[in-house]
Amino acid sequence: MSLKGRNFGSLLPTKFAGGNPQAWLDDEIVNTYLKLLAEREQELEGWKKGSGRGPPVQAIASQWYTNVKGKNKAKFNEDKPAFDPKEFESVRKWHTRAGLGGKRLLDTKLIVIPICEGNHWRLLAIKPQLREIELLDSLNPAKRAYEHYVHLARRFLECELGALYVANEWTHVPNRSGHQGNARDCGVFTAFNALALVKGVEPAEKVTSGGMPTARLQLAGTLLRGGFKGEFDY
Repeated sequence: MSLKGRNFGSLLPTKFAGGNPQAWLDDEIVNTYLKLLAEREQELEGWKKGSGRGPPVQAIASQWYTNVKGKNKAKFNEDKPAFDPKEFESVRKWHTRAGLGGKRLLDTKLIVIPICEGNHWRLLAIKPQLREIELLDSLNPAKRAYEHYVHLARRFLECELGALYVANEWTHVPNRSGHQGNARDCGVFTAFNALALVKGVEPAEKVTSGGMPTARLQLAGTLLRGGFKGEFDY
């Protein structure tokens, strides 16, 4: 993915002629950052495609949710999921290309899925080795919204794992994200919440509302260098 000035305009509006200082991050910025983050972890752990095992960390692009949500019509009920694998047919190839097809998914420490809905970014995190599902949202999500995304994660797991998915083995982690202080920083929180999960630190401590100017510069630096190349951004 090749980022352009208009993409950086959503990250640093005053420096890249983005115009509206209230702009929130576009899909290309968020997806590219998370992709680079996952690739860095794969490199550090020596994982390669075709190895026969799942990647240590994998990022799924935000378009995954766009494709799935229109097909996910069932009511969200943990006890009666009414699972239908056809809901995920449009993205099954994505899972395979990402090294997450079938039982290989259980090799993975962390899967991050950025979701933008209602002009707001949040991060869905799945930790197969720990059997945990976590939604990180810099706005306190309503109970119904939280259940929606967690249930979607469960349907994804059931789709890929089949009989290997044992519902009562999986637990939900309460929202640990820091809280944004305006209407435009949700994408930055989403990116750095993913970084915090990879680094094993508390998300609310990794980035705060008051640290947004520095966080945006750090994020831009990572993207302009084409990856995580030093302690400054990793």
